[in-house]
Amino acid sequence: MKADEDEFRLAAEEPEISFLREFWEFLKTNKRWWLVPIIVSLLLFMALVILSSQAAIGPWIYAFF
Repeated sequence: MKADEDEFRLAAEEPEISFLREFWEFLKTNKRWWLVPIIVSLLLFMALVILSSQAAIGPWIYAFF
């Protein structure tokens, strides 16, 4: 029981890692490389939606499609 408490205390004292670092470690350890294209395409789509909502940039984006 004491070992569990010490382990918990040590884990609580470690510095927190960022979301991107934790996601990168997840990809490396679990070999989930197929997630990378999905995440990249979602980020590009979000950027397209955000940019198209801007009044000055919208017509330029629609001209490409």
